This record gives sequence, C-alpha cells and structure tokens, in this order.
Amino acid sequence: MNSVPSDIDREQFVLDVDWRNTAHLATSRVGDGVFEIAPRSLVPAQLVAMNLVYVACGLICAFVILPRWHMTSTWALAFVTFATVIACGATTGITDWSHVRELQMGAWFIYDSNHDTIKLPRQRIEFARSEVVQIEEVTTRSPKQPTCHLISELNVVVIDGSGRRRWNLLRSDAADGAFSHLLIPLRRCVDLPIVRIRGNAMDWTVCRLQLPPIATH
Repeated sequence: MNSVPSDIDREQFVLDVDWRNTAHLATSRVGDGVFEIAPRSLVPAQLVAMNLVYVACGLICAFVILPRWHMTSTWALAFVTFATVIACGATTGITDWSHVRELQMGAWFIYDSNHDTIKLPRQRIEFARSEVVQIEEVTTRSPKQPTCHLISELNVVVIDGSGRRRWNLLRSDAADGAFSHLLIPLRRCVDLPIVRIRGNAMDWTVCRLQLPPIATH
C-alpha cells in the first residue's frame, strides 16, 4: 500500500522537510532553569575509530586481497596506501566541517522556565509557554515519499492563529530509538506534553502515546 489514502490525518505523520540525519548530532544541556537541545562537540575517539576502520581495510587489501590476485607490485601497494590516506583525510575533514557548521548554527530548542518561553533559534522564533501544544516524537512513513521506509522526527507543535503548526527539530532514518538520549531529559526538565506517535511500515495506521513526566529528586 504505497499510495497515500486521501483521508489520513497528515498531522500524525512526519513532516519530511529535511533530508539530513541530525539526531545523532544532538545532546541535551541543563542549567539555571534553561534546557536546550544543542549540537554536541566532536569526540576525537569517534573520529579515530572511523579512521581505524579505513586503515584496517587498507591492511587487509594490501596483505590479503592483493596477494591472492598476485598484485604485489610497488604500484599496487602505493595505490592502497594512497587510497587509505585519502579516505582518512576526507572523513576527518568532512566530519570536522559538519560539526563546526552545526555548532555555528546553534541550538535547535531552548526551554526557559524562568521566563516561560520556548525558542527555536534555527528558525529565529520564540513562543510563550502557553502557545506550545506539545513535543512529538514521530516515527512513520512519509506522505511525501510513500514508500515502506520509516522516518523519525522530533517536532514541536504550536498554536498558529486558529490552527496548529508543527516545527521540525531533528530527523533520523532510524526506525526506533533515534531520540532516546533526548526523551528522558525532556520528560524530566521540560514542562510540556510529550507525545510518541508510531506508524506501520506496511500501512498508514498510527498509534499515539503520551509519555509521562519523570519526577526529579
């Protein structure tokens, strides 16, 4: 059932307005009555681990695959070395650049309990607490691309005139658990309803569950 039924409530499905996977880049921070979802700093160990994968592939290619193909010339080994260096350099450069870019763009979400406001800095907008309906963790198919692939989003629902409007914060291609590292601090620190919406990869049914707050001690 890839065609989108005309009677579905599109507010129960992902917005699918951003192709980038950003969930893994986000972390939560709390201090002085302010909770924010912001880009995390790059962990050097993760970058080293990624590069070690390329080095391991290069060694396997040089000492296992090439000898089996009887390609042990200096040129073949030099090519493998060059390819490994390029892969490591490109990974380091692209990863570092993307993290710097995210840090420059700032937080996705700021909840200020001192002033009862919610800010979405990347959209350059601010709402009073009374204007925010809920936060949604949504995992469904996309009505824009009606395939069986599930997309996960973290969205904010606000009152817009006489209706409601959803703002997308984060996105992930993971079908489950993409925002688990954010939901617990959100439920503990943010005085807003938090709703989980789950869809089915084979049809357009969804189920909703309001997540209870977590008491702080």
